[in-house]
Amino acid sequence: MPNYFRFKNFVLYFYAGDGIEPIHVHITEGRPSKASVKLWLLEDGTCKLAYNRTDISDKELKKLEKFIELNIYRTKL
Repeated sequence: MPNYFRFKNFVLYFYAGDGIEPIHVHITEGRPSKASVKLWLLEDGTCKLAYNRTDISDKELKKLEKFIELNIYRTKL
């Protein structure tokens, strides 16, 4: 199980080194689920949406991306 934490009513859980993909975070509401948002964490400190398989709105998703960029991912890969 990956490391995870809660932000508001969202669960964020991280993966690193699982193949050829960049480090990425999955986001779900309530609890971890296969129906998630997947954001790649880029070397410049930004996020890139890989997919959104949830009902999380674009507005909420932008807030979550900003939260990740400002608070979680502060160092270079």
